[in-house]
Amino acid sequence: MADGLVRIPLLPNPNARRWYAGTCLVTLAVLGYLVITEPADLPWLGPALAVLLAPVLLATTRTLWLDPASDTVGLTHLWFWRVCVTPAPQVPIALVDSGNGCLQLGLGRFPRRVFVPLLRLDVYDHTSQEPAVLRLLADVLARRVPAKQHMADRLRRQADHVEAGGPLDSSPLAALLVAHTVMPLPGRTRHHE
Repeated sequence: MADGLVRIPLLPNPNARRWYAGTCLVTLAVLGYLVITEPADLPWLGPALAVLLAPVLLATTRTLWLDPASDTVGLTHLWFWRVCVTPAPQVPIALVDSGNGCLQLGLGRFPRRVFVPLLRLDVYDHTSQEPAVLRLLADVLARRVPAKQHMADRLRRQADHVEAGGPLDSSPLAALLVAHTVMPLPGRTRHHE
């Protein structure tokens, strides 16, 4: 990435992408049928396509990054809207189970909060951040927030596990996923300090 920033992969959910792609195809088929059978409905085609394409634009323009010079983690939306957090003792930091099979590192307070996906375990996909990214995040936590050394150690153990080619469902971070161990309640998240 430009400016010495390290890009962090977002670990997208392939199952959600399949559902969205299927919904778009069905909606486009219905819109095509309406345009052919009811030409008077043609003015509605533009707004309907805009509604369909807006999530695609938002999803494809999100960039998660880390600035090694300042230890700042940031998320950029639509090339201009940035949310940045620099870990510090007064900044809330937690490992957060999003409830959909993804464990994230949550940094900051709402509305200026950044989530870094660390591990995704679902029916279709088992994905972890690369060992280099996990170690970089661990180094930032250890350097900036000594009280979170246990969290940095867990990220390093995850990096070692991934690098050794171990199964992700028995990795050090997998035990923190609610969906991995019990059926979560809808809308419920679990925070690990």
